[in-house]
Amino acid sequence: MNHRFFIGILITLLLAVPALYAEETEYVINYRDTIANGNDTTFAISVTERRIVPPLRVEQVRFNTIAVPASSRQLENALVRSQRGDTLVLENGRYRGGFRVPAGVTIRAKEKGKAHIVGRGRNKVVSLSNGNMIHGLRITGGTIGVYSEGIDNSILACIISDNRQTGILAVAHFVRIEDNLIFRNSGSGIQFWDIETTGEILNNTIVYNDNHGFSLGGTSRVGLTNNIIAFNGRFAVKINPVSEIFQEFNVFLSYIQVNMTLPENNFSFDPEFVSPERNDFRLKETSKCFNNGRNGTNIGSRVYTALWRME
Repeated sequence: MNHRFFIGILITLLLAVPALYAEETEYVINYRDTIANGNDTTFAISVTERRIVPPLRVEQVRFNTIAVPASSRQLENALVRSQRGDTLVLENGRYRGGFRVPAGVTIRAKEKGKAHIVGRGRNKVVSLSNGNMIHGLRITGGTIGVYSEGIDNSILACIISDNRQTGILAVAHFVRIEDNLIFRNSGSGIQFWDIETTGEILNNTIVYNDNHGFSLGGTSRVGLTNNIIAFNGRFAVKINPVSEIFQEFNVFLSYIQVNMTLPENNFSFDPEFVSPERNDFRLKETSKCFNNGRNGTNIGSRVYTALWRME
């Protein structure tokens, strides 16, 4: 037998192998996050199953960086053209929100806090799918600032404020949330619902939201470390009894105190912002948030507390 015979047999076997399939669950959520009549946050959840059955294929993942001028149309075009592995770098300026980020795509501000994504009132400003990262964006003016129900998503060093309900809403899967400034949303700062995967929310400043600072609903299990959660309208942290939360080295201060005994290795003191009435959330030099976090690190956003001021 020659080598051509063996190659023919190999090809026949490969063609005979059935395609591999994957399943995906789509969660349809009707959310409401208000403080009307003093009621707690309520959710109406309905779940539908959508089975996606793609054939097995091998993709070559690209890693392209796409510069996006300060134009909503340019951003829309870039989102349409982008593929898994691409990074969109946004110039300083305003962009129209209400879009969904394609799977595997990163959106990054050229300068942190200077690429402003503005919602359309009743829409989610930015919706994440799977494998997304947003970094350094300012997100305002929607019903929900950032919505995530996919896997492997990250929200890093963003400013999320002035949304009609929640700043960040995550359903089903943990989303990495680090170094964000989340303030003055009309609902809660962050809400999680039925989070299947476990993770840790690190070094965020979550302040002056009208409802809770952080709300954990459904059956979820997450950690909170090195966060400032202060001056929110209701609870600093609101937890569903069937959920689990692990907390350490956070500063909890609220008009209504945290809805539990202050956990060990956490603090309750004024973080001492420079000028919160002017949205200047840098820490004064006398703040106890310096060097009191895990392993002697700072508490709160490491991006928006030291040398940064909103213009």
